[in-house]
Amino acid sequence: MMHILGQINMDTKQVSTSDASEAPPPPPPEDLPPPPEEDKELEKPEVEEPPPPMTLSQLEMALNPGSGNAMGDFGFGDFDAGIDALGDMEIFDLRDVDKLPRALFQVDPNYPYSLKQAKIGGWVQLEWVIDASGKVLRPRVMKSSHREFNQPAIESIMRSKWSPAQKGGKPVAVRVTQRMDFNP
Repeated sequence: MMHILGQINMDTKQVSTSDASEAPPPPPPEDLPPPPEEDKELEKPEVEEPPPPMTLSQLEMALNPGSGNAMGDFGFGDFDAGIDALGDMEIFDLRDVDKLPRALFQVDPNYPYSLKQAKIGGWVQLEWVIDASGKVLRPRVMKSSHREFNQPAIESIMRSKWSPAQKGGKPVAVRVTQRMDFNP
């Protein structure tokens, strides 16, 4: 077989190649300095100061604006009351007054659904001021068994109405501390 293959004459063809691509651009000169940076002070955005927080009477008026009356009660409250409405008010302890305040109207607190379903009870120790007109001011939680009870207790006290305490026959503001129980 090799003998036969050796006798076959193979034609050879010549193939030529050529490069049609363009040459890459020359590199940039290395001795140019970088462009100068402009020193511009960044303008600081002007920030408006937030408005002062609303007093409790302003917040109550905003949440319960009423329908208005001929005297001009349009639900805006007293905006000149300042930030600390209790600062110039004389507040008595319950033991120092002649007549104790009395609850005229109280609303049961909303029991947190998850705690009610789990049959978890608890309590909240609250403190607030009843002013000379019988309004509840600045309720705050002193202690509680579960923090989930705090907000419902505060909301319940804020919706309550009271007769004012009296000292010397005149209505006065008093500080009240009370425990509110949540029973499943």
